[in-house]
Amino acid sequence: MGNAGLFAVLLMFLSPGILNYEHVAVSEALNLSKTRQLNCMLVEEVHQPIEAGSHADRLVKRKAQLLLTDRGTSLGDSADQIITFIVTDSSINILKHVDEDIEKLDCEIQRYSTRGIEVEWPGIQTEDGIPYTWFISIIKHTGDQFKVAVFFRLISSSSNQNVESNQMGQHSESVLIGDSDILQVTGVYIVSTKTPVVESELGRDVLLDCSFSADHKVDANIEWRLQQKGTKKKLFSYSSLSKHVEHMENRTEVFLNEFSRGNASLLIRDVGIKDAGTYICVVYVPPLYEDIEVQVDILASPTVSVNIDHLSMIEGVEEKLVCDITGYYPLDVQVQWLREHEREHLIPEVMKNILYSSHKHNADGTFSISSFFWLRAHPRDDGVKYTCRVEHKSLKTAIRQSIFVTVKVQGSFTTPLLIIFILILLLILMILLFYLHKASINKKKPY
Repeated sequence: MGNAGLFAVLLMFLSPGILNYEHVAVSEALNLSKTRQLNCMLVEEVHQPIEAGSHADRLVKRKAQLLLTDRGTSLGDSADQIITFIVTDSSINILKHVDEDIEKLDCEIQRYSTRGIEVEWPGIQTEDGIPYTWFISIIKHTGDQFKVAVFFRLISSSSNQNVESNQMGQHSESVLIGDSDILQVTGVYIVSTKTPVVESELGRDVLLDCSFSADHKVDANIEWRLQQKGTKKKLFSYSSLSKHVEHMENRTEVFLNEFSRGNASLLIRDVGIKDAGTYICVVYVPPLYEDIEVQVDILASPTVSVNIDHLSMIEGVEEKLVCDITGYYPLDVQVQWLREHEREHLIPEVMKNILYSSHKHNADGTFSISSFFWLRAHPRDDGVKYTCRVEHKSLKTAIRQSIFVTVKVQGSFTTPLLIIFILILLLILMILLFYLHKASINKKKPY
């Protein structure tokens, strides 16, 4: 059967349904295992001439889709121009890694160049001198639950029939792809992580997931690197050829006996601030090379305290109210002072003109800062609660610490005493006048 006939049979064999997916009501989550279709973008680098003898590279993105046909689903005619990659005869389980609501999946497909390294891939037959044509699809969960790299080998395409036996090119870049072409591919190799972003508290053990699988038994070259502020350092490496192992960090562990099961995960013990960064898991099965990044963020929750819980003040006196925020990481922290009167039940007022100390860098890599203001006591501050409110990336809810203020009006105690004193003086005066009057009456008159 000719190649054109092969495509005709393939299209007749697949029952209508996949491209009709766009008519399905999206009232509930549709997982990839149900739709068998994933919208992607084909990203290609093109050379654009600028002047005579010079050119500039730019990225061109075109609509594409992956169709998983293990159950024999259909490709019908589409009104939209879209490049279709039909995944057939794949012995690796792609759905095992990416079966999620398709609205939460981000997919890019790119050509993959082995840069001139040609290694025979078991199970794939090709004529002498004709290289394989490879593609790689990066599928990411938008909520950072996983990241997967799938390598595809091109079997045939609607515009370049039977890629294995054609005589048109020496590199995958030479396979021309039209805007509505259909390409038949097979998945041969997957590298993935279930922990693309890891957040950990200080002192904990952290496992960075990295796994791989292929359509045949492989002995992969594995390496872990750490990238921090533009610098890279090797943490671990394993050579499948020499079986040589290099381990550069005492607090990291890789499980050699798990490599045969496709597990290349890295364990970091007792993580500290210095362990934050981008960890790169490199898995190389010649001629296919992929590195998966895992971002590790270290979090330290702040401790918040105020310099006094209850403050009793006299009208006109000035006091300093201080809020200390210590031991947090990363640096960004939000601090507010709120003023609210317990008896009024109003929305708290955000204080202005608050002062801050400079950030202090502690020995363990965490930070500290103080926030404060001066309060001149006024009768309106009596019964007021001043609250220091702190928000930080490490906190699910803000921390609050409050100072309760009472204000005594100046002279409020001397006035009653003065009244009592005056009353006593008046009483004494009245008694004296009484006795003087009585004495004057009893005094005998002269004859």
